[in-house]
Amino acid sequence: MLIEQSAYANRWRRVSPAAKAAFALCGFIGAFVAGTPSAAVAVAGLLAVVTMAGAGVSAWRYLRVAAPALFFLSISCLSLAFSLDFNGEAQAMTFKLTPAGLQQVADVSARSLAALAALLFLVLTTPLIDLIVLLRRLKTPELLLEMMVLCYRMLFVFSAA
Repeated sequence: MLIEQSAYANRWRRVSPAAKAAFALCGFIGAFVAGTPSAAVAVAGLLAVVTMAGAGVSAWRYLRVAAPALFFLSISCLSLAFSLDFNGEAQAMTFKLTPAGLQQVADVSARSLAALAALLFLVLTTPLIDLIVLLRRLKTPELLLEMMVLCYRMLFVFSAA
């Protein structure tokens, strides 16, 4: 899988998983603290550049891994942009594109992009086994860790099918 290959082949493979997790956490915080959509997009851009230029993950691989989430985000933005208006009658339903809806799309999509970039930084630079060890040190419940590993293994099963 692309994620696992990137996690083992990047330049930051030997950097502490705790340091990478702390950096990703700062990215998540930056995504949600950003006051404007342009600030959130700047956070996303910074995280993407750090992942590609710093860790050495290729742009093709980065975009390939991000593509499903970006597709989901684009569909979600469409549903946020349009609202249903019934005009008091059940048969007079119309779709409306409002400035408030567009502002909401800008806010949500920019923050989502920044959060996605933070998550991609973490998963493309840190192998799962290192994340599991880190989460054990942080006293994460063992049941949750086992579910993570099980879901991760199922990804390999489904990709081979």
